[in-house]
Amino acid sequence: MAWTRYQLFLAGLMLVTGSINTLSAKWADNFVAQGCGGSKEHSFQHPFLQAVGMFLGEFSCLAVFYLLRCRAAGQPDASLGPQQPFNPLLFLPPALCDMTGTSIMYVALNMTSASSFQMLRGAVIIFTGLFSVAFLGRRLALSQWLGILVTIAGLVVVGLADLLSKHDDQHKLSEVITGDLLIIMAQIIISIQMVLEEKFVYKHNVHPLRAVGTEGLFGLVILSLLLVPMYYIPAGSFSGNPRGVLEDALDAFCQRGPEDRDQIPPRRAPPPASGGWKKCPPPSPSFHWLSSPSICHVSTPSFYHRRRPPPGLCSHWSSRSRSALGVPEAATESRCVRVLKNAGSGLGVRRLPSTAGRAASGVAPRLPRTPA
Repeated sequence: MAWTRYQLFLAGLMLVTGSINTLSAKWADNFVAQGCGGSKEHSFQHPFLQAVGMFLGEFSCLAVFYLLRCRAAGQPDASLGPQQPFNPLLFLPPALCDMTGTSIMYVALNMTSASSFQMLRGAVIIFTGLFSVAFLGRRLALSQWLGILVTIAGLVVVGLADLLSKHDDQHKLSEVITGDLLIIMAQIIISIQMVLEEKFVYKHNVHPLRAVGTEGLFGLVILSLLLVPMYYIPAGSFSGNPRGVLEDALDAFCQRGPEDRDQIPPRRAPPPASGGWKKCPPPSPSFHWLSSPSICHVSTPSFYHRRRPPPGLCSHWSSRSRSALGVPEAATESRCVRVLKNAGSGLGVRRLPSTAGRAASGVAPRLPRTPA
């Protein structure tokens, strides 16, 4: 069966736009910018967020379909007219395969070169042909088998070139091999998607824009929701963000420019693990110091009414501190706690007349209180 000019045009257009997609994604990955919270500059490696952007583009096909349908209302156009009813959930399994395969490919693109990435994507021809024979009962012609063999030979050449060539600091040999294997794995998943679409979807005669848009809707919603747990899942060497998690979408928006970076507040440090009491760090506005620099208290107004202070509180006060605060030498623990309660959160140094008086009494100056 000879190809028409229209089919040749579509094939060439797919080749060109696919190459532009790979080059633009790799171009974005090579950008270096500062992240959230004043973090140091790092590469823009956000593969799952890039996959969300791809599904957003697919979802836009659904909007185009309904716009064309409204425009063609009342005109005899069979392709946009009333279609055979179908269950939209038929597109969920292919969308899951598309989401998984695309995310894996964007992860692999951070580990290998754009040229190897684009050529290894040709492995989808091999697995789609094999799966169509196994699950769809197809019989491939001799020319198709020869095409599969030529594709396998080309993939072997690409793999040997990545294995034997010299690698720069950006892509180590272990990363390149891992990236190539991930690309092959992604093509297996994409082949399963194509087989599922042909077996369960194409028989319903769904318009192409509607089919692509529906898959994009499922992928966009599911992957956007998955960005939340990915924000907390550690990823080790697979992570390209300062927090070392699977995906940090906030960091991606901070890297887009200073406008987005200023709108996202810096992350606060976690509270002390010991319930408010800890060893004192260097002087900081976040702490009120006791007379002994070995213990400090995080400023919380209702702390002393809700929690018990550590045992031996009075033993950390010097004699001059007790005298300045009006605490007798033989004061009990409850007496020391009452002094702190009456003085408010932090040190009760407000009874001292001046900074010099506080220094003379052996009590450290009171630092500004932390906002509640």
